[in-house]
Amino acid sequence: MDYQTETQQNFGTELQRERFSSGKIFVKRIKYYVMVLLAAVFAAAIATDPYYAETGSEDLQSIMLFVCLGVALFFLLLSFLLVRPAELVIYEEGFVFTRGRKVTEVGYNQIGSVYRTTDSIFDIFFLFGLVGVLISWLPIFQVRKLHVYGPNGNRVVVLRHRRTPDFKRMTKELEQVFAWYRMRGITAENIAEITISFHEELELKGGQLIHTEKKWRKTESKAIPFESIYQVTETEPVQLLGHPDERGRHDSLVNLGDAGRNVELLRRIVEMMKSTTG
Repeated sequence: MDYQTETQQNFGTELQRERFSSGKIFVKRIKYYVMVLLAAVFAAAIATDPYYAETGSEDLQSIMLFVCLGVALFFLLLSFLLVRPAELVIYEEGFVFTRGRKVTEVGYNQIGSVYRTTDSIFDIFFLFGLVGVLISWLPIFQVRKLHVYGPNGNRVVVLRHRRTPDFKRMTKELEQVFAWYRMRGITAENIAEITISFHEELELKGGQLIHTEKKWRKTESKAIPFESIYQVTETEPVQLLGHPDERGRHDSLVNLGDAGRNVELLRRIVEMMKSTTG
């Protein structure tokens, strides 16, 4: 039995597959190859410069050549360490993420929550005031991630946008398939027995959405009726919106911001319960 057949038996039908082409990998590595080329050019210029022989500075010449060689090897190594062949395959009951020789198989029954973050690779710039903040949040320095955590809060895998083929489309598909998988065991009849966290301030508990707000010296919790929810917004900041007033404006019942967990699952539960009560 080959590897792919065994995976299909474990996770069911394959739904989506995406991988980096050899051309895509080469393009991603170009920026590192440019640095290797520059180091080689400097090394050639130093090696052929008569100045060092005329001034008796052969030792300095050797040191500089060694530095150029080190720089070239460093960026060549980075090109292979940071840019590797990768593939993401989504199945009915799990997914497989391969990067280089590392293969990560995750069944949806191993997942407790999925959520997105956007971080800066140069958070240290925040120490340098407003200019540092602006530098840190330039798109080139942003790292978008999909975090996959287990039921006990243990990290299973983190998919980063520069390392995951077709990150936006494939991670959206992964969230939707995971939500579909979880919904197979959730009905209006048993929802009171299920607890799911969507945010540190919002969870499904006892068949209700419980919104917990931490104020100055107290914590207040209240239930949000499903029928009072008009929409769970599709874009960040993710909000639960109430029904429009006479002016067509929607009150924000809960603002999850960019810290929502299992948002696709939340949308499906809200839709199911609204159809049941409405």
